[in-house]
Amino acid sequence: SSSQSQSLSGGRVEVVSLLGNLVHSEYAMISNQDLFIDTRTFTQGIYFVRITDDKKVFGKKIVIER
Repeated sequence: SSSQSQSLSGGRVEVVSLLGNLVHSEYAMISNQDLFIDTRTFTQGIYFVRITDDKKVFGKKIVIER
């Protein structure tokens, strides 16, 4: 159980539109598992997801198609 708790850390999850607008921001417990973000209110387009914790920053481009 202690090894599992070591793999979890709190981090900031931000989704930014191509124009640079912050459309989603939350603090979440992050592990090596999937992270689900409700994109139903997002308009179609390209977004950048940025996950930041105290050790590193991870970025990923996503495309929303309707």
